[in-house]
Amino acid sequence: MAGALNIVFFLIGLLSATLCLMACMWWSFPKQPFKSYMEILFWGVPLGLFCATNGLIAAVSLHISSFQISKYHTFSVVITQYIFSRMQWLMSGRGKGQMEGFWREPQQEQDRLLIDQIKNDANTDYGKVHHFNEIKSMDDFRRRHPITRYDHYREYLEKIAKGQANVMTKETLKRFGVTSGTTDQSKIIPMMPSRASIALTSGMALNSIVSKNFRKFSPLQKWMTTYTAPRPLWTTTGILVGPMNMYTEQQKRFIGIYNSPLASFCILNDFASTYIHLLYSLRDPSVAVWITSFTSQVKKAMMLLEGHWQALLNDMSLGTLNKDLPIPPEVRVDLEPSLVPEHARATELKEEFEKGFDGIIARIWPQLSHIVAVDIEDYKEELEQTYAKGIPIYSAAYTATEAELGLNLWPKMKQARYVLLPNSVVFEFIPEENIVEEQPKTFLLHEVEKDECYEIVITQSGGLCRYRLGDVVKVVDFHLHTPVVELQYRTEQVLNLSNEKMTEMDVKSSLRETLNQWNDVKLEHWACAESSLLAEDLKPPQEEEKPGEEKQGEDEQEEPKEPKEPQKEIKQTRDVIGRDLSEKFYLIFLELSGSETEMSEKRVQELDTGLQHQCEQYRACRESQALGLPHVIVVKPGTFQKMEAYIIVHTAASYNQYKIPRKIYNPYILRFMVDGDILNVRKISV
Repeated sequence: MAGALNIVFFLIGLLSATLCLMACMWWSFPKQPFKSYMEILFWGVPLGLFCATNGLIAAVSLHISSFQISKYHTFSVVITQYIFSRMQWLMSGRGKGQMEGFWREPQQEQDRLLIDQIKNDANTDYGKVHHFNEIKSMDDFRRRHPITRYDHYREYLEKIAKGQANVMTKETLKRFGVTSGTTDQSKIIPMMPSRASIALTSGMALNSIVSKNFRKFSPLQKWMTTYTAPRPLWTTTGILVGPMNMYTEQQKRFIGIYNSPLASFCILNDFASTYIHLLYSLRDPSVAVWITSFTSQVKKAMMLLEGHWQALLNDMSLGTLNKDLPIPPEVRVDLEPSLVPEHARATELKEEFEKGFDGIIARIWPQLSHIVAVDIEDYKEELEQTYAKGIPIYSAAYTATEAELGLNLWPKMKQARYVLLPNSVVFEFIPEENIVEEQPKTFLLHEVEKDECYEIVITQSGGLCRYRLGDVVKVVDFHLHTPVVELQYRTEQVLNLSNEKMTEMDVKSSLRETLNQWNDVKLEHWACAESSLLAEDLKPPQEEEKPGEEKQGEDEQEEPKEPKEPQKEIKQTRDVIGRDLSEKFYLIFLELSGSETEMSEKRVQELDTGLQHQCEQYRACRESQALGLPHVIVVKPGTFQKMEAYIIVHTAASYNQYKIPRKIYNPYILRFMVDGDILNVRKISV
């Protein structure tokens, strides 16, 4: 059924067409002949412009009226979104053609990309130190420049943070990206304006993939998202610091495509932001796409909906915003006027919720085409069997704070795979068996082999040269002549007490296989740590202001601080565990659900046997007694959720980029997982 805006645009189109027709008729049948060419020009030029303008308005308006338009769109947003969608449509073919050219001749594009960057940055501080002016080829670069890690750049990054220009790149810094710090120490990465053009070209190429593989939807339907604003950070010189997926002021102009209003993108509290994004999206049964960072956020939103749907429907029926939501008064003032009573929609949703939550996403948003979310934590399969039954989940791109790395051209494959982007960064690859070396031999894009695993090394526009990304990938195919990869693990997440090199995938596969034999329990979450971490002494952390963090007023988003207490002696985690530290072993934390969640000695043995079956080196270490029996701790339900809140408070991570650290490397997080002791740093409330 046509909405109000469809009728408005149809009438505008009809009126413009009528005016254009009347002008043409007047020109065709003048009351008296024109006496000169000047008279013809005098009347003809403005009349022609009038006809052309009204003809264009008529064509555009009638075209817009033919689409389904979300009832929550405004007139101006419809115009903006229509223009943006037409530009996407016009450019998608060009973007796909460009990318196919790069994929056909990847090494040619890699050579061009490297030489252009070396030339541009030759006169920077970094370029002078590393003699960029003497580098003429890829071979020169690999011979003269070492493979690097983050510490190699600290001195240069400090200069950039202080506002110095021409340090690592000639290009002007846009802002700093910050890595999450959940799987390794947090890092700040220079982000350059040139990345926007790469993202645009890649996005245009993906448009054709989406149109061919998913349900068609109107370009004027609204989308939904779940987004929690990160804590605002700046350097002392005013350079913005934030996660890659944060909405900057420039990007907020595109927020009109979402059901959620602008003010909802400013909320720091994860529960409140998710609640509000859900409230605004639930009103609209014609949501076309759900886009968010990770599948974990989809699961979190659905669990919130299942637990709080009565409160959401109450707000929807009354056109109000729950007074207990922890949001600042100014945000509440901005949000409340846009809420109107939606009693009929609330009644419709109530009937669906009372039927249960199996396949609920498709039932409440029947026009939803697909969900865009990266499946880092393996929730995709679970979601597609429960909440998202019947809705495809698409991991569209392989991106990192450091760069855009790959596109997923095969949305329907169970395991996400990505063709690499030769126009984004210069790729090198370290064979998996050589990862432990500091300066290993590397291979180029055209030199890697199918079914082999490699650590990725990149040279990117922000000045990171031959930088070890830490991602290990498996080459599973080639698209045209460019490698197609599947993500395997992060090098920082490898357990390696006695050269056993137990990867995250090894542990995950072992836990799944073992727990599948226990019919009375289900694995919800897991993490590991090495016993060597127990040797680190804990001290009561001091309440410190994070560098560059903007001070905020006392609003409802601030975490309440504990009253200061005299320092007391800290009981070390090793004393809580009570095992001899001369023995090396893994600590395994499991959050289980089911009827029998106690961990018997027999089940610990079964877990250990599973690890041995999965990893040959681990089995050898157990047989030689180089490694002891794992220390398994079953944590209380909700512990991993509290760990997330703990990490968000104490690190640079944001909710939008949070990933469960499968290998715990921080002794304070380890202590928290062992007995929930947060050492009176700050109150953690979830």
